[in-house]
Amino acid sequence: MAEGQRWTREQVDALIDAYSDVRVQENVEGIATNKEVYGQVQKLMTDDHDIDRTVKQVETKLKKLRSGYSKLKDRMKSSGSERPYLTNALTSVEKVAYEF
Repeated sequence: MAEGQRWTREQVDALIDAYSDVRVQENVEGIATNKEVYGQVQKLMTDDHDIDRTVKQVETKLKKLRSGYSKLKDRMKSSGSERPYLTNALTSVEKVAYEF
């Protein structure tokens, strides 16, 4: 799959599913390197969902999702709301995090 090809909703759902797998989370909280974690997520996506993405693509997408989530969480904390009222006021990274 081309490095710059956009992620589909199905692929992002599979990525989140694979990243939330108990075995992956044990490695995230343990001593595994990030590279090992991204490789494990990539393998689960391939094995469980037949989605072919490189480890680098998995790493990049996970970093973008985490960054967007962190920014969205900070925005909501500073505004005091549980959800942003105007999604069109969100940055593109925050919109992706908000969607997922």
